[in-house]
Amino acid sequence: KIKLIFVGELGQSGYKTRIDNLIKQNDSRHIIITGFVDDIQYQNYMMAADIAVQLRCKSRVETSGAVLDCLANGLPTIVNSYATFNDYPEDVVMKIPQNPSIKDIIEALRVLVLDKNVRNLYAANGRQYIAKEHDIKIIAKQYADFINKIIYKNHNTNKTLFLKKVAR
Repeated sequence: KIKLIFVGELGQSGYKTRIDNLIKQNDSRHIIITGFVDDIQYQNYMMAADIAVQLRCKSRVETSGAVLDCLANGLPTIVNSYATFNDYPEDVVMKIPQNPSIKDIIEALRVLVLDKNVRNLYAANGRQYIAKEHDIKIIAKQYADFINKIIYKNHNTNKTLFLKKVAR
């Protein structure tokens, strides 16, 4: 049995209106819009899900925490080819066109629903990607290295400027 669950707010956009109209026109027993959820509810929905769909438009080119959460939770994730979603490797997320049609979304879902091997491959690759590219220890070291580089560079620049002034 398949349920479509929108976790979080849909906002007050044309998108929300379109979703509301689609729900009214179809069997709404299989569609849920949660509205705002707290962290515990959010994690419960992550654990209950089998597949995630993350579509964006009008991004400010920020990284989607929701996509990272999906990957970390081993959810095969469908994304549209938009902004930073293009940075994910093809074997980590299933990419569909930037402005996908309903047919594009259905086809991607069909592949993941019907092929357990493909679903498991995306799930495993997503977890591996998070472990490799988003490990907190590695990121903390990268931040520390960057900060030390800036401090060292500024220290040397200030020292050089001071010595030039003294040498005059």
